[in-house]
Amino acid sequence: SRSAQFGIPSNIFELLLTARVKKRHFYPELALKDRQAQKELETLQRVRDNQRKRRMDSGLPLICLVGYTNAGKSSILNRLTNSEVLVEDKLFVTVDTATRELFVEGKKLGLISDTVGFISKLPLNLIEAFRSTLDEVRYADFLLHVVDLSNPSWEDQTTVVNQTLAELEIKKPILYVFNKIDKLLPADLDALRARLELFYAPYVLVHT
Repeated sequence: SRSAQFGIPSNIFELLLTARVKKRHFYPELALKDRQAQKELETLQRVRDNQRKRRMDSGLPLICLVGYTNAGKSSILNRLTNSEVLVEDKLFVTVDTATRELFVEGKKLGLISDTVGFISKLPLNLIEAFRSTLDEVRYADFLLHVVDLSNPSWEDQTTVVNQTLAELEIKKPILYVFNKIDKLLPADLDALRARLELFYAPYVLVHT
C-alpha cells in the first residue's frame, strides 16, 4: 500500500483508535486513584494534627530524629525507647512518623519521633506525600541529626539534610549522632575526630 512505502503501518487508523479508547479509559482511572490518594493524605494530616495538639498540650518536649535515608534513625529510636520500629536496609522504610515516650532512669523526659529519611533533590511530589513527617520537625524542640559515619559520602549527606532543613526554614538546636562507628577502623575514626570537633560539635559517637 501507499502508506507502507513510507514506513507507516497499514493499520495506523486501527492503532490510533485503540490508543484513543485506552486513553479514555485509562486517564479517568488514574485521576480516581490520584483523588483517593489525596484524600488519604488529607486524612493522615488531620490525624497527625490532632496527635500533635495532644502532645503539645502535654507539655513534654519533643525530640525529632532527622538524617539521610538509611542512616539508622529507626535503630536509634528503638535503642532509646526500647521499641520495635521497623528497621530495614532500604530507602524510605519510614514514611510516617513514629513517636515514642523517652524515659531515663524511670523518669519520662519527653517524646521522640522518627521521620522520613532525606535524600538529595527530594521530588516535590514526595515532599507532599511526606508532609506529615516533615511537619513534625517544625514543632520539635530539639533535633538529633543521625549520620552514617561509615558511609564514604557521610559529609555530603549531612549537607543535604542541613540544606533541606534550611529550605523548609527549620531552625532548631541540633545534636549530631554519628552512627555505625563499629564499621570504621579505630585509626580512621581517630582521623575524623578533629573534623567532627571543628564542624559538628556538639556530637556523640554511637553504634546500633
